[in-house]
Amino acid sequence: MRIDAPYGTKVKFTHPTYGWPGDIKQAERYLKLGQIYTVLRTVIYDSSTTVYLEEIPRIGFNSVQFDEV
Repeated sequence: MRIDAPYGTKVKFTHPTYGWPGDIKQAERYLKLGQIYTVLRTVIYDSSTTVYLEEIPRIGFNSVQFDEV
């Protein structure tokens, strides 16, 4: 997915093993492989981007784990 994906962009959880170990563990807990989610917002850092989803608004995920639909 684009790191600057705007609000409302549809993304699919397709890469459960991408990211740091903590990213992988968090995704296992909250996301379902192949499920489509809606971008609430993204936060861009120097070496990673966190994406927040409308369906799970308080938890951030690594953007590399998603593809845009």
